[in-house]
Amino acid sequence: MTNNILTPSFHIYYSKQLNQLPRSIKIDIWRRLTSRKYPLSLEQASGIHPEVEDMLNQAVEKYIKKKEHQRMKPITSDCENLLRKENEELCISKQVLEKKIEELLDLQEQYKSREVAMTRSLEESDGKVTQLSDSVAFFKSIIPDKKKLLHQLKSPLIC
Repeated sequence: MTNNILTPSFHIYYSKQLNQLPRSIKIDIWRRLTSRKYPLSLEQASGIHPEVEDMLNQAVEKYIKKKEHQRMKPITSDCENLLRKENEELCISKQVLEKKIEELLDLQEQYKSREVAMTRSLEESDGKVTQLSDSVAFFKSIIPDKKKLLHQLKSPLIC
């Protein structure tokens, strides 16, 4: 008779719940039902009874949650490790990009200052070119007059 108390013999009605549980949990539920302070008789525990159904449903829920948690734990730690590594790589990339941006801003400033200097130089050169052009035009206008004058001066001397 002791063997019957330790060997679970649940009703076939509970097959769905029992198929989701390992043998150790089934034995534990059976033991709790049949040996608690107000135990169920073997006939009650082997039949369809609300306490049996409640205890099996609770055990299935608890077991499924535990399995899901165990499955998620390695995935979560793997994901955390991957995210941590990716975050470190992103931080390094961010630092590299910030440094490149600084270099580009420095180059942009150098370009602007050179552009301003070249513009000034061109403006100054343009002014000097204008002066030279004016001087050349002036000298060109004077040359024919000087040639005439030289020619006139030479003419009386030749005679």
